[in-house]
Amino acid sequence: MIQKRKINKFNIKSAFEYFNGLMSKPGEKAEYSMFVFNNYSRLLPVYSAISNEIYDPNKDPEFQAYNGKVRTLAVEYAKLDEAGKPLIDANKNIVIDEAKSAEFNEKLAELNKENEALLNGVKEKQNKNNEIMQQIIEIDIDAITISQFIPSAPPFIVGLFAYGTI
Repeated sequence: MIQKRKINKFNIKSAFEYFNGLMSKPGEKAEYSMFVFNNYSRLLPVYSAISNEIYDPNKDPEFQAYNGKVRTLAVEYAKLDEAGKPLIDANKNIVIDEAKSAEFNEKLAELNKENEALLNGVKEKQNKNNEIMQQIIEIDIDAITISQFIPSAPPFIVGLFAYGTI
């Protein structure tokens, strides 16, 4: 059932990414697969517009150059494994050798001071992103009853796209 909903851009982006992740997986129920496909198609142009509107540091060559310098510095002060390669933690960050951490922090502070204008600009852009992502827009969505959702559907998807009662 097509319904108009007022949804903030953050939830639209999150919902699209959820639907996008399901598009290449086998469906559990035909009606749910159709729901996923229809909402993917409806949200694609909105998602594209949101993506073009927000700042992405991964697409900023200046920020990527700074990040490269931070990574080089981290590798220089890293704790190494048996093969001499930097250890990586569960969050995919380079583990700094505790014996070298004070010197690393000093060098990192120097690098951050050298790039203060860049880092302040990134922070301002990210604050603007937060404002943008809270904006509410009205869109058409395909809604289904709660009983039509698959058991693994995230609660935010059910909350945004369900209608009626159980």
